[in-house]
Formats: sequence, structure tokens, C-alpha cells
Amino acid sequence: MAGNSKSTVSTFANQDVLPRLPIPPLDKTLAKYRTTLLPILTPAELAHTDAAIKQFVESGQAAELQQRLIAHDQGEPNSWLERWWYDRAYLEWRVPLMINSNWWLNLKDDHLPEVQAALDRKGTGEYTPVQVRRAAGLVSNLLNYKDLLDTGKIPAETTKAGPLCMDQVRHMFGVTRIAEPGRDRIQREFPCRARHMVVIARDQCYEVPLYDAQGRRLALSVLEKLLNDVVAEVTSTPVAQDQAPIPVLTAEHRDTWAAARAHLLSLAPENRVSMKVIEDALFTVSLDDKAPGADIDEHHRLIAHGNDGHNRWYDKALNVIVTSSGRAGCNGEHSPQDALTPAVMFQHVIQNEPARDPAGAVASATGLAVRKLTWKVDGKIDQYIQDAEVNNRKLIADSDIGICIFHGYGSSFMKSAGFSPDAYMQMAIQLAMYRQSGKTVPTYETASTRMFKHGRTETCRSLSSASKAWVEAMGRTSQKDAPVACPKQRLAMLKAAAKSHITYIGEASRGLGVDRHLMGLRFCMKPGESCALFEDPAYARSCEWLLSTSGLGAESYKVLYGTGFGCVYPNGYGINYFAGPNVIHFGIESKRSCLETSTDLFRYELLAALREMKVLVEAAQGVPTPRANKL
Repeated sequence: MAGNSKSTVSTFANQDVLPRLPIPPLDKTLAKYRTTLLPILTPAELAHTDAAIKQFVESGQAAELQQRLIAHDQGEPNSWLERWWYDRAYLEWRVPLMINSNWWLNLKDDHLPEVQAALDRKGTGEYTPVQVRRAAGLVSNLLNYKDLLDTGKIPAETTKAGPLCMDQVRHMFGVTRIAEPGRDRIQREFPCRARHMVVIARDQCYEVPLYDAQGRRLALSVLEKLLNDVVAEVTSTPVAQDQAPIPVLTAEHRDTWAAARAHLLSLAPENRVSMKVIEDALFTVSLDDKAPGADIDEHHRLIAHGNDGHNRWYDKALNVIVTSSGRAGCNGEHSPQDALTPAVMFQHVIQNEPARDPAGAVASATGLAVRKLTWKVDGKIDQYIQDAEVNNRKLIADSDIGICIFHGYGSSFMKSAGFSPDAYMQMAIQLAMYRQSGKTVPTYETASTRMFKHGRTETCRSLSSASKAWVEAMGRTSQKDAPVACPKQRLAMLKAAAKSHITYIGEASRGLGVDRHLMGLRFCMKPGESCALFEDPAYARSCEWLLSTSGLGAESYKVLYGTGFGCVYPNGYGINYFAGPNVIHFGIESKRSCLETSTDLFRYELLAALREMKVLVEAAQGVPTPRANKL
């Protein structure tokens, strides 16, 4: 997780002084790579890997690939990794964006009494004044943030180690991923000159102005009127006269959507006009004509995938969602920025609710109107839509999404016990996985490399020999595998595991991890070349991230109920987390089709792990354990 301190430096003032992402020394990477394999390989498997590493080095191939990578770096404007990361990690990945790639944020509403009062389940077909009012407020606050961003008034983020790259904040407003065969592309400009948003209601798309003809911001009252015009139009139109539900196609396999999009654009000029309006828009706002009530898990799922993938435009970098109860969230396309960037933006958005008009806002709606976007479709598009609905339902039915909110303690206790909250929560995840599955597994944690120009992420390999030793010392729940060692010894092992974690994530954040470097070397191989290191089964096995995890900043608890993203492997978990002084939040996703995983079971073990870790800390310190807390 990237911490940041207050700064008065303008948004992009530090960009020119940021160093480039380094290419680590090859011997250091290989030594670190071998160390990460110790908790997952048998002695015989490790001997095989040692032989592969030896051959890689002594053949001269390692040095040759390193030189190719250095030469590649010299030809790249910002970073040796940037273009590869966009293409290989995102744009060439062809699976549906919904659940698999997009992130989602579940926004808090407990500071808005009118939303809290409206938290009852609402059936399909209902829109409400509180929904429209909150949507207008969110839009206005997003525009406030954009105004600050465009004028360089968002303070540049810094850490104790120095300034952080702010490039990712350029990639939120007006940004769209365009589906194309084989490899998508990103459409963006900064500052974005678009002056409209697109509102989606019952899969009907509306162009809604955000500024008047003179470029002045519209007042909240005008935004509410325009949103009410959308609601009035969509509810008064018979279903038989609705436009085709084109948004549902954005949840499809990328090559399928690319083919459908190309065919749709070929059918009529009006389709090209409608598509351009959506793809140029600052963002989309989805007004859902239903609400799950107070069930936070159900709301979390709604933000993640909607109603069978309907009423969302998954290609947009920002798709704000507001249900008829007034609860809200955001679903975003991942390739242009990591989830921490919009999460920081939404701290500004939510903490400034209820929204207030900016200076100079225009309170007149004269000459302003919403415009319904129209589509001309044929039987081929109808079939694409029918297939998308079937495929979306299958994907959603297999996705097991939930939130775990722990109120027993939070970052204050972790710090008082001498732990980094991130390392502590990572160890809780390790223990929960061991208790739930009986094994330790390769674990990915996002390490930010934003101290470098256009830096994104490196992998922190959170499973270590120290963490494995600790979870095994904690034991499983059966009597035959009872915990070993006394509390002081187990606490010492926990601290050693946390220290190992902090060391690794610190190095990874400085560009000295394992995975991006090895990936770069692999991408430098020419067609037909082979490599013992990458053909060694241990390489693929060590990258099989059955735990894919990422943490958000220390202020996230103030504005979010939870966040989420999909698991990387179908027999694993996707876990996002953050902590406040007295609370810890986890978002968890797994696949129902896998008999080895269960979001509910993992949530249970996670809560138990957090309780047991506190008991361990207090027992080692000689604090009596209340009977009710004994595990």
C-alpha cells in the first residue's frame, strides 16, 4: 500500500524529477526468486530449479536477455515496463471485464440520513427522489475533483521515500477501453474536454449535459432536473419501444464484444454517433431501478456485476452506480489506473457530501435537455445480446462475492503491538487460507512502484518461509494438529513473518521485486528460443496466485464499505482490504464451481484468525484472556 503525506505541491510538479523504473541486477533477482520458492518446493523440486538457474546463467542466456532488456528500456519514453504492462496484463487479456478485470468500490452512505432512512428493499421498476439527489451530488463532487485536477490543485502525493508519480490521475475522466480483435486500445485525453456524461437506466443510454453553452458548471438543482427527465422518459416509454440493451455487450468476452461492436458500427451512422457519445463521456452513471435493502453483501454484488451484466458500461474508467435506495458504488475498467487512484478520489467525493454548488454554478436549465441515444440493430446484434445475457448469467452465478467487516479492533491495536497493519492483515490472510485449505499457497500482493515515472505495480510475494512456519506453528483446528510452541515463541514467529513481509514489499516498491523483472526477460526472448528457467515447472507454479490480494490506504475506511476484484485463478481468492483504527474491511471473491474454495468459509476463518492473533499478542504479553475470546 502506498502511504501519502500532505503536500502543497501542484499535481504534476514532481513528474520531471521522478526516476525511471530500474532494471534490477540479475544475480539479485535470481537469488530472491529462489528464496521465494523455499516454502512451496520439495528438496527434489528445488534441486531441479537450481539446475535450471545454473543453466540459465552459465549458458550466457541470462546475460543476453538482460542486455536485451536494457536496450529495450533505452527505447521507451517513460519505463521499460509501461507498454508491456498495458498490452500483456490488460489489453490483450480477452476474458470479460466484468468481475475478472474491473475493480469495484462500495461507497459509504451512513453519513447521509436520507439514504439510511431509505434502506429497504425495492423491487424492480422503482426510481426515487433520494436516488436522484444522491446521483446529482456524486456527479457534482466528481466534477469538483476534475476541476481541481485539471488546474493542478490536487496535491502531489509523497511518502517518506519521496514523491509519487501522479500520472494515473490523468486516466479517469473521459477514458474508455475500446474493444478490438486480439488487443483492445485505450481512448483518453487530458484534460478531457467532454462536457457531458452518459446516464444508463434500464439499459437505455442518455447524453446528459454537465455544463451550459458557455462552459459553466450546472447547479445541483439543474443536475437533479436532468436526471429526473431521464427517469420520466425511461419510465413512460413502453418496454416494447426501448432501444436494444447494448450495454450488456460490454460484459462479454473481449473478442466477441469487438466483433459485435464493429458490426453495430457498420449498420448505421446513428450507431456511430451513439457510440462516440458514450466513449467520449466524462463517465457513466447507472441508475438502477431496484435496491437490495440493507444487505451489504448483496449491494456489493450489485456494484460488481449488476443485474446479469445489464445497465453498466464496463469499458468506462468510471461507471458510477446509484440504486433506488440511494446506495452507491463505482465499477471501473482497470487498465488505465489501479484502484487506489479512484479510491483516493472518492475520499474527496464522499467526504464532501452532501454536495454544495460550486461558485458560479448555473441554476437555469434553459436550453438544456437530455438526449436518448438510439441504436439500429439487426438479427445478428439481437443474437449477440441473447448470447451475452446467457454468458453473463453463467459468469455471475459462478462468482461468490462477499464483504468481511471486523469490528474487534483495527490498525491502532496492530500498531500498538508493533506491527505494520499491512503485514498483520497479510498474515491473517495466510492463517485463514491455511485453516480453510490445509496448505499455504503462492500469494500476490500489489506493491506500488509509483516512486518511479509512470510506475504501476510490482508483485510482493507474501508467502515466505517465515509466514509458512508461523501458520504451521499456529496449527489447525483438529486435535491431531494442535498448536506448537508457547505464545511468546509463536508471537516471535509472527513478528519474523511480518518483518520478512515488510522487507519484501519495501524492495518490490523500489522496483527490486522478482516478477516484473523475470517477465521482462521472458518478453525479450525471440520466437523459437527456449529457456530452462521459464520451462521449469516451479516458475509457473510460483506464479499461480491462489491468493491475489491488494490493500488500500489508511483513510479508505471513512468512505468505503468495501472494495473488490475477481480471483486470478478459479481455485483461489481475490481479496482487497483496508483498516481503520478500530475496524478492518475485506472484500472477497471466489468461484462457486470450485469445491476447494468458499467465500463464506474463508470469511469465517479470517474472522477467527484476527481474533486468535489478538489473543496471541495479549497472551505473550501476559494479558489475561476473557473466556469468551478463547479459541
